[in-house]
Amino acid sequence: MRSEYGRYVNVGESAESHAGERLAHRQEAAIAALLSQPNLTAAAASCGISERTLRRWMRNAIFASRYQRERGTMLVGIVDVLKKECLGAVRVLVAIAQNGKSPAASRVSAASRIIELTLKTGEMQTVEKRVAELEQLAKGRA
Repeated sequence: MRSEYGRYVNVGESAESHAGERLAHRQEAAIAALLSQPNLTAAAASCGISERTLRRWMRNAIFASRYQRERGTMLVGIVDVLKKECLGAVRVLVAIAQNGKSPAASRVSAASRIIELTLKTGEMQTVEKRVAELEQLAKGRA
């Protein structure tokens, strides 16, 4: 496939093989739009290109790897914000669950969420421990 830069690229090439390559300004804008708009149609419209052009760019290895890298960076940031706010959210649930003046339905709902989240956290810790043990076993066999 011919890239936007006139050279031929393999769509399956890794992101690392394109790490130093730059995109055109319109392509940078398209990536920003993809990250901020609800769908591909809205992203194309917001940066003034056709949906067909955006789909073609998304098949380009350089553009696709850059988009995936930026998307991953954005998701890491979102997870960091959620982690910071988590303790406060749990405190709100506990306050509602323990407030005798809150409606019974609110207290039950808050208590149920606390229990559910506690159980899910325990399950995740168990899975993480098992995965770590399996990784150690796999390293030992390699």
